[in-house]
Amino acid sequence: MSDEFNVRQYGAKGDSITVDTTAIQQAVDACHSAGGGYVVLSGGTFVSGTIFLRSNVYLQVNPSAVLLASPDISDFVDGPIITATSMRRTWINASFMLRMP
Repeated sequence: MSDEFNVRQYGAKGDSITVDTTAIQQAVDACHSAGGGYVVLSGGTFVSGTIFLRSNVYLQVNPSAVLLASPDISDFVDGPIITATSMRRTWINASFMLRMP
């Protein structure tokens, strides 16, 4: 069992054009289902709508990555870019600036 879930393994492109929300969410969900660990964004600009964090998930945005809010408001299903409610042991670690278009 791996405790690191790279969003690219779930189909994220990180090309600053493709909306990677589904791939990022799949990595978060897989991480949670495995009992927790790190969801890693590295080496690119990942455009995303709402991401629902889950318990025991550590969202790691490496210095080589940017998490960019989608310019399409319809990509934000239920709130802001990152949503977490009723969570236990959920972290976000990033040395980045969240950019809003």
